[in-house]
Amino acid sequence: MKSRSFSMGERYARAVRLTAPKMASETPGLAVEGYWLNPSEYFFLREMFDVTLGRIVNIPSIANAEADTVEEVIPNEDLVSLVSTESARPPDRAALLSAEFDMPDRDTLAVFAGGQNLLIDVRRRCVVQRSESMALPATHDRG
Repeated sequence: MKSRSFSMGERYARAVRLTAPKMASETPGLAVEGYWLNPSEYFFLREMFDVTLGRIVNIPSIANAEADTVEEVIPNEDLVSLVSTESARPPDRAALLSAEFDMPDRDTLAVFAGGQNLLIDVRRRCVVQRSESMALPATHDRG
């Protein structure tokens, strides 16, 4: 019987699916950057190879330690579509997939891409707040 050939992205996703929840919940000081949203769910950026860009991109994901699953917060293509249609100045695909992500709470995904800051309601799949990023870091007046 001939075994199925898996792509690099499929192999990587399988490895993350099989190890991330266990490693993140059982290994202190592990280099999987992220944080606990609640006692059973761990937010982190899963790396995947994007064939169209030819590079690894970060996918906001949640590992559920109780269910032993890993899921994207919002499917990648849905996220690209949502941010592109809801942004004042839609970032290109490369800028979006180079975005920074945060989850202030279980129902909100923050996206920092293309000079914009967006808060997305994960359950309703809509942008609830939008602002422009500062061109330069803020400074504090010490006077």
